[in-house]
Amino acid sequence: MAFRALGGCKIFGKDPRPNETVVVIFVGDEAAEVLREADVVVEQMFDSREQIRVSNVQQGAKWFRFPLVHGAFLWPYATQAHVRNESYPFLPGGPYPAELGDSYLNRLIGHVPCEDAVARYMELDVAQHAHLDRLFEISLESQRGRDKISGMDFALLIEHNFRSVPLFTTRGHPTRLIFDRIASTLFRNMDISEDEIRLATGSYVRSMFPWDEVPVHPSKRRVGKGALGACHRARQRRDPVAPCPRGYGNGGHASLCPPYEVASV
Repeated sequence: MAFRALGGCKIFGKDPRPNETVVVIFVGDEAAEVLREADVVVEQMFDSREQIRVSNVQQGAKWFRFPLVHGAFLWPYATQAHVRNESYPFLPGGPYPAELGDSYLNRLIGHVPCEDAVARYMELDVAQHAHLDRLFEISLESQRGRDKISGMDFALLIEHNFRSVPLFTTRGHPTRLIFDRIASTLFRNMDISEDEIRLATGSYVRSMFPWDEVPVHPSKRRVGKGALGACHRARQRRDPVAPCPRGYGNGGHASLCPPYEVASV
């Protein structure tokens, strides 16, 4: 079976049917012509509607979609890499790519002493400065659009759970709760049996993303007209799928932050 996948880092190669021979090739827009050879196409939906042309998919091929699930409203400044970030042969994206960067702090580097920059950042009224309520609305609106095209619903899950359950470790890297939902829903849409789905999703102990975690800004503010819960003080390396305990996690970049009683944005 020829299997082609078009999408970003949430496209995963975990074969839910280990007893079958499946050729998996991950392609980008620039190599979309290889999709013509695919028996099965799995596409990750972004905000751009037309990513794969119908003419690039062979007649009779099965075509499945799932959405990009994003939590940018929790990290409004995670939009650019650290100004001194460098790529290495063993780490192509460098240690602080855009996913882990902070545009607000970048503007202070080289202009403000380190201690003053930290103090200024900690005192920042993020809710007002970044218009978080509006950013939250825009983020959910975009998520609903991607969900609708994919036939899934992650916007509702985010809206109902983001205050009390850690759903993301960075703006674009979900925890296992969302990762499992993506995988299991997609596999069911592909008519894969529940036993095979359990086998596939039980073969990893955490979300299949890098271990890097970015703490939510500690200013005691509100987002989406509601306060974030204490579990956002610092997420745990164990990648919880339930509300985290009232403890201080030392995983990832969260170890750089003090144990805030409430870390809302």
